[in-house]
Amino acid sequence: MPALPPDLADALTGRYRLDGELGRGGMATVYLAHDVRHDRPVALKVLDAGTGSEEEARRFDVEVRTTARLNHPHILPLFEAGRAGRHRFYAMPVVDGESLADRLKREGRLPVAEAVGCVASIARALGHAHGEGVIHRDVKPANILVHRGQPVIADFGISRIADGSTRITATGHSVGTPHYMSPEQIGENVEPDGRADQYALACVAFELIGGTPPFPGTSARAVITAHLVTDPPALADVVPEAADLDTVLTRALAKQPEDRYPTMEAFATALESAWSTAVEARRAAEARGAEDGADDGGDSTPGLVVMPFANLSPDPDNEYFSDGLTEEVIADLSQLRGLRVISRTSALRLKNDERDLRELAEALDVRYVLEGGVRKAGDQLRITARLLDAQHDDHLWSERFAGTVEEIFEIQERVARATVEALSVRISPAEDKALSDRPIADPRAYESYLRARYEAWRFSPESLDRARRYIQHAIDLVGDNDLLWVTLGHILVMYVQSGGDTDPGTLVRVDEIADRVEALKPGSPRASWLRAFAAFQRGHAAEALHHGTAAWEGEPDDPDVLVLLGYVNANVGRTKVARGLVEQAVRLDPLTPITRLLPGFVAVFDGRPEDGVQPYREAWELDPESPFTAAFYGWALVHAGRHEDAIEVLEAVASRPDAGPFQSWTASLIHGLRGERDAAAAAITPAFVGAGRTTTMFARALADCWALAGEPEAALEWLEESVRGGLLNARYIAEYDPFLASLRPDPRFREFVRRVAARAAVLP
Repeated sequence: MPALPPDLADALTGRYRLDGELGRGGMATVYLAHDVRHDRPVALKVLDAGTGSEEEARRFDVEVRTTARLNHPHILPLFEAGRAGRHRFYAMPVVDGESLADRLKREGRLPVAEAVGCVASIARALGHAHGEGVIHRDVKPANILVHRGQPVIADFGISRIADGSTRITATGHSVGTPHYMSPEQIGENVEPDGRADQYALACVAFELIGGTPPFPGTSARAVITAHLVTDPPALADVVPEAADLDTVLTRALAKQPEDRYPTMEAFATALESAWSTAVEARRAAEARGAEDGADDGGDSTPGLVVMPFANLSPDPDNEYFSDGLTEEVIADLSQLRGLRVISRTSALRLKNDERDLRELAEALDVRYVLEGGVRKAGDQLRITARLLDAQHDDHLWSERFAGTVEEIFEIQERVARATVEALSVRISPAEDKALSDRPIADPRAYESYLRARYEAWRFSPESLDRARRYIQHAIDLVGDNDLLWVTLGHILVMYVQSGGDTDPGTLVRVDEIADRVEALKPGSPRASWLRAFAAFQRGHAAEALHHGTAAWEGEPDDPDVLVLLGYVNANVGRTKVARGLVEQAVRLDPLTPITRLLPGFVAVFDGRPEDGVQPYREAWELDPESPFTAAFYGWALVHAGRHEDAIEVLEAVASRPDAGPFQSWTASLIHGLRGERDAAAAAITPAFVGAGRTTTMFARALADCWALAGEPEAALEWLEESVRGGLLNARYIAEYDPFLASLRPDPRFREFVRRVAARAAVLP
């Protein structure tokens, strides 16, 4: 944390203990602090003395005075305000959640019902403020926070007192944020009233439901012009289920204030009533047996699994081609926001699965199944495909395609478009263009690419070596190609993940490939994913979050991205964020063990160990021969207090010489759980220690084992190592990890936890 001004530090002594910096703006800094008098955490907003203008000081004072006079459950309250030396400050609750801007950045948009409830609550909060004579004037997603599950409006820094006694900007000067600014706020000699807040909140509602503001121009001038002269678009064109809300939002977005709702209460009531009427109409239709297109457990987005295309060629070695076609069709369809597609890793696990399609679809929580076969003879191809509604056992579409390897992209596109048409999926112009892309023009390079992907997913050192040679051959044939470089980067990542490559130079190579992909395709989500992986492997949590979020924004339905970003968030203590990410990953990739167990990992790190057991058990059942799934299933059982069950599972790994560091880890845990301290220490091998130097997972495991062995110095040393590797979940360390119980009375441990919490608090 940056050094505090001496007069501020002195003035706060005995009142607040500052634990970290939460954020910094143009005129103030917000600190995470502890209110000594009331023994509670607070967010302390301090005006930066000596750096702001007189207007900014007045603005800060307005924020204090206006917030202090407001008392509503959906307005972030003020605890205390005052001066510390030359500095103005005020204290408010630490928000246990995130802003709607962060939520939108992560998820794109909110479910309609949740958005309506949120907007109605904020409308009533603003109505309360208007009744007290306060106009907010900067309503936007960044100023609406979700605190313990409830929306609250914050930041009254540019508010105006409606009786005219307080104004902090000159008349004629625009105040607000362009995307949410009412027409009367834009350079007019007009004093806005509460209906300006209504207009801004209607813009927020449109964005929460539709994913973009109603006027999403690329420049401030374009946005402002649209507010003045352009009618808002129809929300129904973006989210058909929200069609009944269009009338309400159109009125709230009227150009003239007198054409809007007279009060915020009227706006909130109209919005809730319109949505309630729409919901009741749908329920009535369902009761009459009408089908509204919903499937997959109530998810209105159609769910689809592409079954592995059968290899119908005389040569069994051509299986790489049928698997490759499966993967590429999945990749095409996964680009469409209007379709939920089970990932390729889960889909290819269904090869030779003998369950009927209805049973498979139910297990995967989807309604539709695409299946087919591929016959390849030299360069000649014959492909069959058919789409089925497994829920009703209906054939929706089927077709045969003939051509050459050079025409494979055209065939893939035809399969994808026929599927889209049969399911009535609406696609955007950008998605339409993506379906037509030809990422690898040379058929020889494409074939090498398919062989590389086929070998890589076997995940053995030998198959990864073959995959690397194939992809390098493809690059040699066509030169720079972003898809081929991304694939090479992914193969290197798989080397590291498999434990077969501990060379730090590999991560440097991953970074170099990410740079190359970015140069070839600016803004590539996969380049960001590669950077996020390398950063987290080095223990650079903030960098990993930054790049992982960029990858997620570009590819919100990519299971690799969801898994990595969810794992990083859980490690740094953001378990609520992690939970949403990994649950989405499971819906898209339910048959991959690492994906299946991640909700359990998040539950354990969130202090819900009983909720963690079942996901770990499911992952173990998917791959019972893996020492990874067995070791972590046992680990989860220990967290749930089921020691005997845990030992039974762990013993199966501890008895396997081929289990590498997992053998040492599980053996040490078993001895430690039985109270055999010397044996627990003796079971820690150089291979286990080497793995701890490479990954946070094993560093954390070593800390647990040394704590069970009664060696607090070694345990603290490895805890430090795990923190350097990215473990910043202070609450898990301090309260939830059962292996560390013996360390908790130690003052050094408590100081360590305090430092971890402070480090986590300043993450962006």
